[in-house]
Amino acid sequence: MPDAGRTRQDMMRETDIPLDRIDRALQDAMRKLHAGNLAEAIFRAARLDIIS
Repeated sequence: MPDAGRTRQDMMRETDIPLDRIDRALQDAMRKLHAGNLAEAIFRAARLDIIS
């Protein structure tokens, strides 16, 4: 089965951004998009053409 995506730890290793900063960014994105979880935030961002 192919990799489903990157984990927060993968993001931290790839970017050298501290985990608490990654967590804050993900939480802020969910709050701004009025999403209950990260999957919903991604879906809403895609529908709003914020990401493609």
